[in-house]
Amino acid sequence: MKHISIALCLCGMILMNTSCDNYDDTYPQEYEKILSLQTTGEQAVDLYKTGEATNYSITVIKSGSQPTLTASAHIGAMDAVNFEKYISERGLDYVAMPANCYSFNMEELDYSSAETYKIINLQLNTNEIEIFEQTLEEGQTCVLPIMLTSTSDSILADKNTLVLKPEIITPSLSVTESSSGTVTKYLPQSGGTIALDLGLQVENQWNFTCKVAIDETTTTLEGATLVSDIISFEPGNTSSVQVNIPKFTKTSGNVGIKILEINGKDGFEFDTNPFILVASVEKYSLTADMLSSNAIEPSEGSLANLLDGDIGTYFHSAWSVSIADKHYVQVKLPVSTKTFRFTYTNRSNNGNAALAWFNLYTGTNENKLQLYKRFAWDEDGLPSGAAGVYVSPDVSIDNAANTLRFECESNWTGGSFFVWSEFSLFILSE
Repeated sequence: MKHISIALCLCGMILMNTSCDNYDDTYPQEYEKILSLQTTGEQAVDLYKTGEATNYSITVIKSGSQPTLTASAHIGAMDAVNFEKYISERGLDYVAMPANCYSFNMEELDYSSAETYKIINLQLNTNEIEIFEQTLEEGQTCVLPIMLTSTSDSILADKNTLVLKPEIITPSLSVTESSSGTVTKYLPQSGGTIALDLGLQVENQWNFTCKVAIDETTTTLEGATLVSDIISFEPGNTSSVQVNIPKFTKTSGNVGIKILEINGKDGFEFDTNPFILVASVEKYSLTADMLSSNAIEPSEGSLANLLDGDIGTYFHSAWSVSIADKHYVQVKLPVSTKTFRFTYTNRSNNGNAALAWFNLYTGTNENKLQLYKRFAWDEDGLPSGAAGVYVSPDVSIDNAANTLRFECESNWTGGSFFVWSEFSLFILSE
């Protein structure tokens, strides 16, 4: 049994490493020569409505023990008899597209002694296919059945058929950096210019422009402007909408941007809803020496783990030793701030020691702290699960502070200790 497994593995390795220059190694050597399609079965093909045809490549392989033998074959649309047999055996409601929907650059294949494969270019006429599909009844599917045949040479029986199933897609212009319609970008406190890439689902081959505008109803960041409201596209090049962000007065804000129209190319679509740019001040560069705690657990979980970018590590407040006071993590900044937000992430494998209630204190030093707020799981949506993330709203205080204390009142299981895997600050410095 062991020898059989090894043999199968070796055969798999041979197939995986077969290239267009070495097709003759693919099949058993009892074939002097045999022809086959490289890609077979049913294949979905995306056709974009651009007013132009779509090219599809088909490779036909010549292999066997005598690779220098000549060969000939024919490739083309499957005849009516074979197509009817194909769909009836499988219970399919397929309809073959008419000849005006496609064209092969070659159908008669003549292999010289030096050739082991040929690549055929199939041109699919999207407009004609769309017109034909409109004539189909409900439940019917338009396909192009392709068959490799030969009157003089052998064809591998299970690799002689390819059925293409076209799906017609209208190109749509959108932000390429996110499928959700929201993109977050970070800038220094002084602001700057943000570029958002716009593109189609297909490589652009055309000259056209689009007009964009800021959507006031979804914009919360005051003072944001567009560098230009006309975005130009050229073949082979990407384009972007550029947004000027003023100096931050809050740690983040939204800029809604909508596409108004496309000019120079008919048929392209775009979402009339605005996409959202979330412009945020950069994360403050905390270091481990800025962090302290009155309840460091001696057996695990250092404070430095909060800043390593790895949710698999964590800080754990004391559980093996008794601490009389409430456990806290304190941040001592080299700058002062009146506006900031913070984020933390729970331990990655469970939320047993996640914060359920905690207090935030601010001040100029640890002896002059004032309670800003008591955060509660129900009112503030504190996460209870493993790797849960909490992102605070902006904290705005009247007196500038450089010392922030996060004090645990209770975790979700009622304990006095807590665990964080990551911690971040976003501040506007004074």
